[in-house]
Amino acid sequence: MKNNNELNDSGRVIKGDCLEILASLPDESVDLVYVDPPFFTQKVQKLLNKENNLTTYEDIWKNKDEYCSWIRMLLIRLHNVLKETGAVYFHCDWRTTHWVRNLLDDVFSCRNFRNEIIWIYRRWSAASNALQRSHQTICFYSKSDRHKISNIFEDYSPMTNPDQNWQGRARDSHGRSIYKKDRDGNIEAYGKQKKGVPLRDVWDIPYLNPNAKERVGYPTQKPVELLERIIKISSEAGDTVLDPCCGSGTALVAAKLSGRKYIGIDISEPAISVTKQRLKNPTVSRSYVTSNGRESCSKWIYGDNDRKRAIFSVIRAKPVYRNKNLDGFLNLSFSNEVAGIKILDNTADIITSTEGFFNAIRKRNYKYGVVIKTNSFIQQNLFSEDLPVYTNILYIDGSEVERIEDKLLDFINPN
Repeated sequence: MKNNNELNDSGRVIKGDCLEILASLPDESVDLVYVDPPFFTQKVQKLLNKENNLTTYEDIWKNKDEYCSWIRMLLIRLHNVLKETGAVYFHCDWRTTHWVRNLLDDVFSCRNFRNEIIWIYRRWSAASNALQRSHQTICFYSKSDRHKISNIFEDYSPMTNPDQNWQGRARDSHGRSIYKKDRDGNIEAYGKQKKGVPLRDVWDIPYLNPNAKERVGYPTQKPVELLERIIKISSEAGDTVLDPCCGSGTALVAAKLSGRKYIGIDISEPAISVTKQRLKNPTVSRSYVTSNGRESCSKWIYGDNDRKRAIFSVIRAKPVYRNKNLDGFLNLSFSNEVAGIKILDNTADIITSTEGFFNAIRKRNYKYGVVIKTNSFIQQNLFSEDLPVYTNILYIDGSEVERIEDKLLDFINPN
């Protein structure tokens, strides 16, 4: 057993059948359980890592009954090892959510259902005969009403008036929320710092991109930030986190980074190997969206350039990220073509900018390009005859952006 059960100061990584291993663990010895089981995809999951090594695991079942029978037994064993103050987070998707909820109600009791957490993300996927599936579900159940839970707050909505946050509140005789007023009828200020609004059950955490530092090339690998949030909500420093289907070990990495102990189980030797390697140097790829909110991405895209943001809004163009030569593109209403967009401000070098823009649209096979000169650029006294000439690039002033497609049509068909 020594090779299959690695012990250290903070936790264990165990190779074996999770049902058998769980039966050997002491009752009520675990504070938090995260379960990311096979999703009943009925196929072999495969993925190449950065070294072009193929990792696979099988997710094939005889039928629904076999799958649900296994899940039920797993939940029973997890219920046994979980402390009365503990909680279980069960990760699933559209294939099995409805089955899993019924099984969790049976084993943990519907009275102990806490949340159906929706993890949303954005990914490119092929067209199909259904809407794009851009979320997974995490069922949150406690073992009792004495479960641990930490209050986590997120920022107010951008539509919230900040001034209202500081105004005191009271209840009228009908129990409705009203502004609290002093004897003179003036609204009383709250006077204390507010933390935001309590965390919702819809979590916008990006899926791991192919170049993320923490990605190890394991199929269906989840982001560490997702597990860090779960661990922060339902456990305390020094608690033990259990993942009975640990895969690449993301839950264990998050537990170690969060100062928790961990127990990870998997029947796959490659999974155990990857997990042990990750735990030697636990890494997390911090998401800009998770740290700052999706609304803040506009500043990441546009910087402090309000003019650029306004132009894209007016012409309904799509911004391009992290590309100094191309600011965005416009889907043309009069054809199936796409026009690249470049905005020049007073910091732009005209020769370098337009040459880079020309190469960028050529690389993407955009038939046309539009260079928009902002007022600050025009004020530099650079006249039109000084602009480099390209047969497929139109120059317009910022004041003309509302007519961008008319101008482009005239440019394409001068007669």
